[in-house]
Amino acid sequence: MAINVDGYSNKKELQLRNIVLNTRPHIVILSETCTDLHRTIYNNQYTVIGAAGPSDGVAAMIRQDVQYSISSKTTRIIVLQLDNLVTCIGTYGPTEQTADKQKAKYWEYLAKLIPTDKPLLIAGDLNSGHEPTQLRTITGIPNYIRLQRLTDQHGLNILPTAPTWISKRSKDQKPSRTLDRILINTTAGGDDKVILDWENAPADHAVLTYKWTLHTIDYNQGRPRNIHSVRDSREQTTQAWMRFRERLRLHFRKQKPLLPRQQNANQRLWEQYRKLKGEEGLTLIDETEVEQGRRLIHTSKERSDSISGPTATYWGDRSGHKSH
Repeated sequence: MAINVDGYSNKKELQLRNIVLNTRPHIVILSETCTDLHRTIYNNQYTVIGAAGPSDGVAAMIRQDVQYSISSKTTRIIVLQLDNLVTCIGTYGPTEQTADKQKAKYWEYLAKLIPTDKPLLIAGDLNSGHEPTQLRTITGIPNYIRLQRLTDQHGLNILPTAPTWISKRSKDQKPSRTLDRILINTTAGGDDKVILDWENAPADHAVLTYKWTLHTIDYNQGRPRNIHSVRDSREQTTQAWMRFRERLRLHFRKQKPLLPRQQNANQRLWEQYRKLKGEEGLTLIDETEVEQGRRLIHTSKERSDSISGPTATYWGDRSGHKSH
């Protein structure tokens, strides 16, 4: 997510609360903050870090469950490494009226930060609209031409978006220029698209939301490699290790408690029958009377359907008196 806040304040922080917490993006790039930031917000759900000057500034709002490291931080560019797998660059580019020397310095520094071995996402207000303008003076080379040179040189893709900025002097209050951009060095999928939100915009720039689906990161990338190695059985170290492993196996086998064997259905039925008859000293089935044992089991099974458990006979008064 990329947002030009046109001056960060507590009021705008509260204004962004709904869209941020409802969408829950991993990273939010804030441009034109105009104030240094290092705080946790929204009940410690996000951390905001950034540097700024009197008329510029860029910051990153990072979700708390994201593992990150900051490799560079200036008033116009902040570089984050996410899980040591993805590089995310947040930026606030100089305007067209800025001196050509300063613009050239900015674009050269941005080009040096682009990695060649990791997925990359660049987001923010680059002030590089391709639409023609007649009301503003452009100093030196237009920013959009510099942006095209950057993408051609490093193989970046500019995600297409509608105009993201509304001029305060516009009479119809319609978006007129595409100043905010999102660039990636991977191929955009068919479902990947940038969503513009004007309803929750805190300034005259739209809120850009992009769901980035990475298809080029292997599961084992960045993880320790499990190298399979085969030991020579003739080596003394290998033989000693095999003997030690066998002793450990026997030791833990002795320590393992012997669990009682579970009875099968026939055994449980026979135990129930013995409890009903009070003949718990009998064996399961006499080998010479197999058929008789089967009949006894089936007979007891029919009785057990009506009897939920063992019963006991109570012998009270044996004098022969009947109780009423």
